[in-house]
Amino acid sequence: MEIVLSFIAVIIFIYIYIQDVRAYRRKGGQLKNAPYFQFTISTTLIVLMSIGLVNGFLMDPISTSSTTLFISSVILSLLVARVWLLYVKWIDVYEPERNIHLAITFFLSCLTLILVFPLTQLINSAGFVLNGDPVNDFLFSFIAIGMVEEFVKFIPLLVMIKLTKHVNEPIDYIVYASVSALGFAFIENILYIQSTNLASLSARLLYSSVAHMFFSSIIGYALAINAIQNKKNFTGHLIVGFLLASLAHGFYDFWLINDEFYLPWVTTVFYIGSLHIWVTLKNNLINNTNFYRPDISLDRNNIKYKLLSHLVFTIYMGYIAYAVLNGAEEANYFLAYSVMSFLFLVVYLSFSFSSFNIIRGYIAPISFPVKFFLPKVDAYPNYSGINIQLKILVRKGITETYNGVLRKRLVLKKDYNWYLFEDEEHNQFVVKPYEYTHPFEESSMKRLTVCSYSRKLHTSNLHLDSKFLSKPLKGVGRLLANHK
Repeated sequence: MEIVLSFIAVIIFIYIYIQDVRAYRRKGGQLKNAPYFQFTISTTLIVLMSIGLVNGFLMDPISTSSTTLFISSVILSLLVARVWLLYVKWIDVYEPERNIHLAITFFLSCLTLILVFPLTQLINSAGFVLNGDPVNDFLFSFIAIGMVEEFVKFIPLLVMIKLTKHVNEPIDYIVYASVSALGFAFIENILYIQSTNLASLSARLLYSSVAHMFFSSIIGYALAINAIQNKKNFTGHLIVGFLLASLAHGFYDFWLINDEFYLPWVTTVFYIGSLHIWVTLKNNLINNTNFYRPDISLDRNNIKYKLLSHLVFTIYMGYIAYAVLNGAEEANYFLAYSVMSFLFLVVYLSFSFSSFNIIRGYIAPISFPVKFFLPKVDAYPNYSGINIQLKILVRKGITETYNGVLRKRLVLKKDYNWYLFEDEEHNQFVVKPYEYTHPFEESSMKRLTVCSYSRKLHTSNLHLDSKFLSKPLKGVGRLLANHK
């Protein structure tokens, strides 16, 4: 199965890579600035230099001491945290948080983790322990693991919300929740990486740390929705978010710790589906920022390839550290295992976590995805604000021409690719491009589906109702020469 997943990952990566190369070439940008090119160069250097170093200079272990193991575990745990700290900064584009505030949250979470031990001991002293019974162990996972850890991770977020003014846009709730989760995971990762002689690095990088961020983000999202809707029901939303986060956390762990129902594949399926949900949570909050600026956009390709590069870099640093402790032969086995077992997830995370569709004010429904086994790659270009000339084929050989602007993006049955077109005479149409790889250009026509809408659409409208749409007509559009 691992070989099959790795093969699928390679196919997906090659396909998306080729699409990105073609799209960038059409834009006519300089090759050295292309995200895919920078990724290719940096990753090639990382791979070749690491393999050369290990097999040329680290044939035998340099040090097998417990001190070297501990230091390696700390460094690798820091690298894991660094990957995901950078990621949350990359997506916080409209009103970026200052590094000092993120650092305070991170270190505060490292300290509050200490509370896990007395809380767990208190629960155990009441006779509530794992005993192999599925019902008992599920409740234990929910209460003694999920509720305890989510409570501890929530404290730094609560401090930032109540004692500072830094949480001032919806996405900040997830940013600070994720950073708090990373502080917690940093200490936890040191213990696990050290106890497994570095072997668990990839799992901690690609599974555990991300899962911790997702669970904490459930609480952050609930509080962000309360802020967006001005419901002034902080406590109610907190309780709902906390219970859902604890339940998700407990469900994730249960299938890994119960002897009778030891089914790691259930955790994997749940985890992969959760990644899609987390993308939706982040996208919804970014859509509802109160600091929106049309001149700022998420550079999805840049995020995708930078994330890929940093994940590869972290795994190969683990490869070098493993060679220092165990020699080249063991390190090569470690690398081969990491590639075979986690290549799919590296591709999956990088592609899914760079998939955003910016639609101001839109909150997409949240549901467990049907196609959870495929990366979330439905990130489409945003043509809002573009001035175009629209030609509609109304009858055979007869066209109507309008000059106007694509006012805003609209949603029809979870399809994010409809636009409100309006000309100077306030004639309105809703249009949808046939394809998204080519931008609107002055020199060529872009094929469109065009419908009239039986109701007046305003800038506050986000959703289209299919019953008000006319029969689709064929149309084309080109960029107007005076568009800036």
